Amino acid sequence: MASSNETKHIGLCQWEADDPVLREDFNADNAILDEVIKELKAATERMEPVYGSYYGSGDYNTGEGQQTIQLGFRPSFVLVMPTNGYYIDGRYLDVGMIYRGCSTDAKLEATASGFRVTSALNYAPNDQSYQAMKKNPYRYVALR
Repeated sequence: MASSNETKHIGLCQWEADDPVLREDFNADNAILDEVIKELKAATERMEPVYGSYYGSGDYNTGEGQQTIQLGFRPSFVLVMPTNGYYIDGRYLDVGMIYRGCSTDAKLEATASGFRVTSALNYAPNDQSYQAMKKNPYRYVALR
């Protein structure tokens, strides 16, 4: 390269007054910039949130039932909560979270293509609550 110096972070040409300016230097810098932009674009796409909702399907009294929500990727972050906040039918319901692919508790689990919900994140505690859940499903936000 004909430039005497390079930028600190990605090594682009920095010419001094007496350095010859060459087309090859510009082409090399453009290739560096293209690669950096490609990496930034991929990182930005991974951070785009995916939103959705589901209705509880388990049986709270027997402890049976679980549901897998398909996202098409293993999430690094998921937050799940009832649509109308923390309460349905005057009862406190759990909020679940996955961070860096690990669940904060056993009620929420990352899978290869989404996440699995159990416990209060999937149950209808009683008939009244189930009717409320039909109107107010659980909502989630997930990141790749």
